[in-house]
Amino acid sequence: MLRSRNLMMASAAATVAFAGLSSAQYVQLVDLSTIQNGGGGNLVGGQIIGTTGYALLGGSGTSRLVEIADIGGANTVTDVITSSELDTLFARTGLGASGSVVASGTNIYIFENTSDQIAVYDTLTDTATLLLDEATFTSSLGFGAVNPVSGNVFFYNSSADSIVELTGVNLQTTVLTDTQLATVAADDTPSGMAFDSSGTLYLGEASASGGEGVYEVDLTGPTGSLVLTEADVIALNSGTDLGGSNTAFNVLSDGSIVFFNSGAPDDIVSYDPSTDTAEIVVTEEELLAGPALRDFAASITEFDGEVAWVNTLTVAGGQPGFYAIPEPATVALLAIGGGLIAAHRRRA
Repeated sequence: MLRSRNLMMASAAATVAFAGLSSAQYVQLVDLSTIQNGGGGNLVGGQIIGTTGYALLGGSGTSRLVEIADIGGANTVTDVITSSELDTLFARTGLGASGSVVASGTNIYIFENTSDQIAVYDTLTDTATLLLDEATFTSSLGFGAVNPVSGNVFFYNSSADSIVELTGVNLQTTVLTDTQLATVAADDTPSGMAFDSSGTLYLGEASASGGEGVYEVDLTGPTGSLVLTEADVIALNSGTDLGGSNTAFNVLSDGSIVFFNSGAPDDIVSYDPSTDTAEIVVTEEELLAGPALRDFAASITEFDGEVAWVNTLTVAGGQPGFYAIPEPATVALLAIGGGLIAAHRRRA
């Protein structure tokens, strides 16, 4: 049984509350072998829409987007963008896809870092569209997010240290220049980007010179404010550092900002702007002791109203796959059945 902890602290940026542990642990929804479905490839990242997972697999000749129907249940896997189709989509042969995957509405967006291009897969029509091609962009693509209000894609241009908006296919507009980005988020190298349901932009900042933490950004100014500080997170986990993740940073349906902290210690953190509170979702100790066997997350997503994530690492026995905090009713059933597991609820 994991020990119970409670902590309350206050700062100028946030009041941080740490809820005690419940008696449930995180679970594996699907493993790499099942995701590969006999086709090989390394797990790059993924997202969940409802009860369906979407995973991007990498590797020359094995790169593709797969659908995982009834994730956590039957786990029926289908290639929705095959390796050859992905090559055609990005006009590259043997792509070896890398980067990140973002879900918005019923769409899955691929931010492909090997070829510096962006594509979208429409899960309703089963069609893929190239939104930004290599010849048009001619720079280095970082991570990105989708504004659910406008439906437009935003991404970090890591060559120019700027934030760019796509207003149409291959139509780029710089919304935050290098200088503006450093003004609103204290540094021009953000770590993580996501929008809430009202179109507010949140940026992670992992640079020590930038006041590590989470910033809320108003693009109309532009202006920014630090809403979660490094000190807040350190107070939560008795740590020494906050390290943001470029790809594991997301706003969930309840408005909470959840991200993987690669600092010391490694853990998954949740911040609720509506209550100005934060908590550790899963500690480093819990991550290592659970089925993933790794304290890492490449993507943050949501399953059954709870935090879910994707581990891609195999080092030191790590098990790539999709993982999630179990829904409370599931936890109760497991306890009744004698399969009591250990977990930490995202909400206090």
